Amino acid sequence: GIAFIALKAVLIDPWYVDFDFDYTSEIFANQLDHDEYIKTSEARFESFKKWVEAKNFTDSIDLVVLNKEKKYRGAVASRDISHGDTVLLIPREYIISAGAVTTGTALDGIPATANKLLRKVAHILMKDSRYSHDILALSVLWHRLVGQENTTKFSTYVRSMPDSVTGLPRYFNDYERSLLEGTVALRRADERDEGILHHYNSMMKDKYVAKSLAPFTKDEYFWARDMVDTRCFGLKVKGKVYTSMVPFADMPNHALECSLRWRFSVNDNAFVATAPCNQRKGSPVTLHYGSKENTALLANYGFVLDSNENDCVEVVILLEGAIADEDAEEIVVDDDQIAVSCYLYANPRSQMSKRCLTELQNYFSHSLDDKLEVYKLIWSSIHTQAKAWVEFFQDPRVIEELNRRLASKENSVNIYFAVTARRSEERVWKVWLELAQKQMKTLLTCKAFVWWEYPSQCIPGNSTG
Repeated sequence: GIAFIALKAVLIDPWYVDFDFDYTSEIFANQLDHDEYIKTSEARFESFKKWVEAKNFTDSIDLVVLNKEKKYRGAVASRDISHGDTVLLIPREYIISAGAVTTGTALDGIPATANKLLRKVAHILMKDSRYSHDILALSVLWHRLVGQENTTKFSTYVRSMPDSVTGLPRYFNDYERSLLEGTVALRRADERDEGILHHYNSMMKDKYVAKSLAPFTKDEYFWARDMVDTRCFGLKVKGKVYTSMVPFADMPNHALECSLRWRFSVNDNAFVATAPCNQRKGSPVTLHYGSKENTALLANYGFVLDSNENDCVEVVILLEGAIADEDAEEIVVDDDQIAVSCYLYANPRSQMSKRCLTELQNYFSHSLDDKLEVYKLIWSSIHTQAKAWVEFFQDPRVIEELNRRLASKENSVNIYFAVTARRSEERVWKVWLELAQKQMKTLLTCKAFVWWEYPSQCIPGNSTG
């Protein structure tokens, strides 16, 4: 969390002045009903489309409602697009970054007193790079609030945002959450929420930051963080990456193939996206959110993929009386026991899987001189956990209930997401259970072992253990 104690020197800088801001005056006196305000409507969506057209961000992409009942939105080609075409060009002045909030260029239209307060707060929070998302969230909240009655630079953009990302596990009902019980997906989602709450509580300890958050509830802050976290880009400018919100560029949905290639162009001083393939008019225009597994997609974006080669599970190895590498952040010491964890991916031959196994080997080599014993520890642990998880996921009563729910009218999108996330982890555990069984058998006759290869490469001889 942010160390506000370390920032006290900033707060006595004579550049700053104390604010006496009456939150009952100006725009706050006639604040609209919150639920009505944040409710996404087709009218606001249409207003945003007109705003984009007026800014001339593109002549190649249209925004569409993909499913009016669910209000899913996305982007399609408005013309035939050729490979290499520039389809988006959004000037820097329309990009919201922490720096743009600090200078005030991302705050145009926000009343002067609040504007000055937000710039001060951004300056404070920028002392810790982990708070860049929170700076953007504050900007989003204020543009939304002021935009109730007055137009700001980004109010049309912010007011087009949905009232929630319902696919995030935070919005699941008890049954939907129960489907994720014990999964990495649910743990990651809860850890993300705990991190956001920690940031909120830390920020509220500073009087200036607390003042900037005063008009908003904790739920509104979570909403703003969801909007930032699910939409932001990491724009690389002159070797440095800046977390940024880019209006309109955040509308395309995720896809692995034929997704826009984007960058910040110093020459154009703009966000630029080009087409990686030929596309017909009316075909979907998409972005690649990154090589993320379903657990990460669900926890951070609120959706999953039917088939995801990046799926992974977490393996935890325990060793009592061990001496660990002091630089290993994953190691937790509890009395004389050490726990090391890392992620195993659906493809055992992938670089990420090999990296996980290599890290485990390096960690425990500090405690066990016999490398074969290290391999046995690792593979027996993987086998034990994989077997337990496969049995857990294959409980006949659970499977019967899942199938019934999926086939009934009671089925919801979130149930589908939860079941898909469960099955993603189950598939990975099955792969590693099969591999661990073979590796354990091979280890019985090895005197040396190339343990990350599949099939195993073993130098025959008597086992040393």
